[in-house]
Amino acid sequence: MNQAQQNYVRRREACRRKTLLSYPPIKQKVRHLLLQHQWSPEQISKRLQQEDSPIQISYITIYRGIYTGQLEAQKLRKGERGIARKLRHHGKKRNSTGHNETRGKIKISNAIHVRPKEANERTCIGHWEADTVLDKTGLPCLITLTDRYSRYLLAEKIPLKKACFVTPKLIEMFQ
Repeated sequence: MNQAQQNYVRRREACRRKTLLSYPPIKQKVRHLLLQHQWSPEQISKRLQQEDSPIQISYITIYRGIYTGQLEAQKLRKGERGIARKLRHHGKKRNSTGHNETRGKIKISNAIHVRPKEANERTCIGHWEADTVLDKTGLPCLITLTDRYSRYLLAEKIPLKKACFVTPKLIEMFQ
């Protein structure tokens, strides 16, 4: 790459609009209100709007500056939270990785490892496995019933994967 191309690439990367927090007066004012007055980003933003201050900044920009380290006096080491510690939740993330979402999940009543030995070894006819196959849109659904021994397959289409559609169709398939 020649010198002109290198200059172009360097200038092209630097040609975007600066963030509001890159201007020292705005940065100092926001830092002062966060650290000395212990105001939240929402309070800072609204107060500056009400005072008709020449500094206008949204609370989202302030949060972004906190979490990207723009408001820090010196560069943070990895894992440090810095000014985020001054926030109400002390910079902690709301959704922790250890939390398992349980809403909307169906509990499995009969686990696979608890099935009878003859069904597991496929020694006799009459043990059926049921499953649903969803369309890409998630609306039409396919119900499949498979005999474990003979691998005989029954399949029917239903409009929605709801109990009011699945139950009658399963009863109809077994008759």
